[in-house]
Amino acid sequence: MYSVNVPDKRFLKNRLSLRSSYKPKLSESAMQSREQIISNLRADTYTLRNNPCPTCNSSCGEVLVGEIDRYGIPVTTVLCRECGLLRTDPIMNSNAYEDFYKNYYRSLYNGSELATEDFFSDQVMRGNRLHTFLSSQIPLKDKIILEVGVGAGGILSALCQSGAIGIGCDFGESYLDYARTKGLEVRVGDLTTFADNSADVIVYSHVLEHISDLKKEFIEISRVLKSDGYLLVNVPGVYSIHRDYAGDFLQYLQNAHLFHFTKRSLRRLMNQNGFKELYANEKVVGLYVPEKVRLPSPTIPSSSFRTVLAYLSVCSAMRPLLMIPHVAYRRIILLRRKRHAER
Repeated sequence: MYSVNVPDKRFLKNRLSLRSSYKPKLSESAMQSREQIISNLRADTYTLRNNPCPTCNSSCGEVLVGEIDRYGIPVTTVLCRECGLLRTDPIMNSNAYEDFYKNYYRSLYNGSELATEDFFSDQVMRGNRLHTFLSSQIPLKDKIILEVGVGAGGILSALCQSGAIGIGCDFGESYLDYARTKGLEVRVGDLTTFADNSADVIVYSHVLEHISDLKKEFIEISRVLKSDGYLLVNVPGVYSIHRDYAGDFLQYLQNAHLFHFTKRSLRRLMNQNGFKELYANEKVVGLYVPEKVRLPSPTIPSSSFRTVLAYLSVCSAMRPLLMIPHVAYRRIILLRRKRHAER
């Protein structure tokens, strides 16, 4: 049983509290998954454990900023006063997450346990943006690109368009089967299934925020990545909530996301695990390389928790205005999908 954490509740907004009247709009299958997840949590079928801050000792305490996520599932989100990292605490234990990802994740998030052409196309669109960035930084021809959490393979397919050799891994077998229909080399599992020094580039696109044991993950990254290799990471950026989520912090929060990074908090995590930042922005897209000499802890930058709180407060106040361009953007995306389907 985890020890009870008592964060500072002064900054909790009513819309993000367990008392909120918020009701998510979900498909029937997604709603069924949501209800079963909540039932498992209430019955302790899904056991919780502490999730201490991975980049500091959290000696300054924490600020409570959320008690539910965008699906209305109970999720406790706290902000570390010492390093400014947002995270879920407590989290489910490994057995609970294994059951969640096997039985409920895809239907809750995508509305289907099977990969679709629309899902693949969305991945390709994101992959094209990552390819434009990555190819501007390093030559990709004949490079071995390994994507962790490859899904249906759309991102990996786009990253290989300049002559790179792609391989991916994931635990969703139906999605991997779809990737294979696209001619991609993929396997069930994680980095532990790969040999030492076997990848020139390792890619985590909207995956790193899902991983509960980051220390263990970085040990595997360092083992599989070549000494002159590159680590490409794309995670939902906290400071992009105003643009990507119309200022709605609740829609940003997802029960499967255990950590929420800014450019600086991700840099701190990278530095502590032996990686140096070459480039990063607040989306967050970052490129990192193995650091031969690690920086001493006192010089590792951190985020200001006050700055994060101020940003979230401004987003909350401006949400009605921020919704206008967000709705227009969604309509443009739907129009693009329709045109793509008609081709």
